[in-house]
Amino acid sequence: MLQSYSGMDEAADTHGFAVVYPQGTLDNRGTSHWNANLSISNTDDVNFLLKLAEDLQAQHNLDFERTFVFGMSNGGFMGYTLACEAPDVFSAIASVTGTMSGFDWNNCNPSKPIPALRIHGVDDDVVPIDGSMGDWGGWGGAPHADQVVSFWANLNGTTTTDSVFLSPSTNAFYHRNGQNGNEVWYYRIDNWGHGWPGSSSNTGTIASEVISGFFSKF
Repeated sequence: MLQSYSGMDEAADTHGFAVVYPQGTLDNRGTSHWNANLSISNTDDVNFLLKLAEDLQAQHNLDFERTFVFGMSNGGFMGYTLACEAPDVFSAIASVTGTMSGFDWNNCNPSKPIPALRIHGVDDDVVPIDGSMGDWGGWGGAPHADQVVSFWANLNGTTTTDSVFLSPSTNAFYHRNGQNGNEVWYYRIDNWGHGWPGSSSNTGTIASEVISGFFSKF
């Protein structure tokens, strides 16, 4: 699904990088998912994605220092999990309409900080930006997206913040000058819900281009 609407194939062709779309396993309700330290399955997705990254790096001669994770919704949750637990394998993460699971918010203690990008709609009613998502399954527990972004900005030791309004509805915040040049970006989109902002979204954000540009810095 992500491949069909994200525009990342086109971005990969334009900017010259490899992109892969792994499929999550079924949870205890029969729905494909990523186990971002949730209680809906016992699937070890951290280990699966680590092994997948290693296999792809070996088979296709990919740069192990430039391996990144992006995802939407549950995939965005998983990106945060990997930032917490596998920063030696993944160099940066991008979460679109996702946040940290309750477990990750309360226990995240990475061996080193990595850059993080957050894209979120103010009107998202599936993963509310204010952190009011229910606790069922371990999904809820993280605070407002602003606070989650601040957590990663502080963790990365960023010292400056630039803000830009991208017409017609995106407020972009760039936390810069962090450890090892790390940055944390936050695209907060007014009048936008639980969707991937693409070229036809009329938000001022094209997620595939923002993600590609962010990853290219690291």
